[in-house]
Amino acid sequence: MLRKLFTDPGALKPGETTEAITSDVADRFCELADGMRIRQVPAEQAAHFLMKLMFCMFAEDIELLPHGLFSKLLQSGADDPARLTRLLQRLFGAMSRGGEFGVDAILHFNGGLFADAEVIPLLRPEIAQLIRANERDWSNVEPSIFGTLFERTLDPAKRSQIGAHYTSKEDILTLLEPVLMAPLRREWAEVKADCDKLWAELEQRRDQPHRENPCERRES
Repeated sequence: MLRKLFTDPGALKPGETTEAITSDVADRFCELADGMRIRQVPAEQAAHFLMKLMFCMFAEDIELLPHGLFSKLLQSGADDPARLTRLLQRLFGAMSRGGEFGVDAILHFNGGLFADAEVIPLLRPEIAQLIRANERDWSNVEPSIFGTLFERTLDPAKRSQIGAHYTSKEDILTLLEPVLMAPLRREWAEVKADCDKLWAELEQRRDQPHRENPCERRES
């Protein structure tokens, strides 16, 4: 760190915050939702489809999807919306049950998000917007914030409330620490103390000189 301070101070700057990344991608997805609203796509149908896309971006960056798969898929359909629709339907179908997508093996994603492979056809500007959103590091987005993204997409009146319903990891840990983690740490400390005691006894026995057994002497 001291070397970087003099040679590359920019490397010590903190990375993008969860809130900054979320605000940016939420704005992009809200624009997509607005376009679908203009095309009279039902709000819940649009939000469900956009949530699938968000999850694919997140899954790729945490390597639940093969690395780079979703990015390549978007790029390959950037100038051919009909092709992108077909590719997304195949990918969603593979994710719903587990299987293959080209040469890549796809895990089974349960929970109902991919229970259907429905895709809303996208326009070229919308695909470009998705590609820009996909360039962000989705591994820095807390999964619990997807509910906020979903709500903002579904209801334009709540778009200014980016953090209104978001419980941060720090807040969750504050609640879990006294209720769950502290008792577990005490239990682990007791187990570790017992193990240390047993290990010390074994070490002591090993270091003691071997005493001749009288029975062994008579037999010899």
